[in-house]
Formats: sequence, C-alpha cells, structure tokens
Amino acid sequence: MKKITIIKRDAHGKVRWQYGGSLLSLSDREIVIEAFFDRDSTVEGNIIINKGDRFVETYYTDQWYDILEIHDRDDDHIKGWYCDIGFPVKQPSDDCLYFDDLELDLLVNADGEQMVLDMERFESLDIDPETREKALTGLKQVRDYFKKLFGKIDP
Repeated sequence: MKKITIIKRDAHGKVRWQYGGSLLSLSDREIVIEAFFDRDSTVEGNIIINKGDRFVETYYTDQWYDILEIHDRDDDHIKGWYCDIGFPVKQPSDDCLYFDDLELDLLVNADGEQMVLDMERFESLDIDPETREKALTGLKQVRDYFKKLFGKIDP
C-alpha cells in the first residue's frame, strides 16, 4: 500500500496535526486511507479512542465532511465514527492529503447515536456566509447519512 501523510489544517490553512497512513483506494470522488491513532488515549463523547486504534478514513472531493471509522485496536470492532466538517479535499499531491477543518464535528457511536461537537467554535470562526452555509449543509448531509444507515429515517 502506498504511504501518505494526512495534514489537518484549520480554516485558514494553519497545520494543526499531521500523521501517516496507507492509501487504500483513490477515485475522482473519494480517497480512503487507513491510519492508526498516534496520540495518547482520549475520550470523545462516549467513545474512548486509544493509541493504536485503527481508523478507516474517507475523504471526499465533493462533500464538506470526512468520515473516520474507528476500530478497536484489540479486536477491530467498530467503536463509532468521527466526522469532521470542512472543505472538500483535493486529490493527494506529493504523497500528502490536506483537509481544511471548520471546527464543527459529528460523533456517531456504534448504535447510531449522534452528538454534534464544537458548535461554539464553529460559530466563532471568521468565515464568509457562503462557507458557513456549505458547512452546515455538510453537517446535515452526514447526519442524514448515518440516520439512514441506522434506519432512523425513511430512505
């Protein structure tokens, strides 16, 4: 598998976090990467993310979010999904994928319960109204995706 560096930046392009992964698939619309959590254990909502947990990360060139599927490091069961709301990505270049984050996140646990995170930080961002609207539309789209996935709305 091809190695790739994922570079997460804030809304103004400042690098906040970068880590390595392996490219699983690449198409015009999406980039799928496998990566392993490289920080100390943390708690997001009711999901404990441990160092070494496996992430299957899907980034889109036409959507205002990513979907990070979190797998347990010990038995690989799915713990949940972490979705960052941000600008659509461009195809990787120089073995790097850049994701520009807009602070707003969606956490979905393994039974489909959803929790919106960091709304206050998103609301305080200095971004134009069009970007704000597209981000909120992205949040709605990813929420609806998981509601449908768990049978909580009509298809």
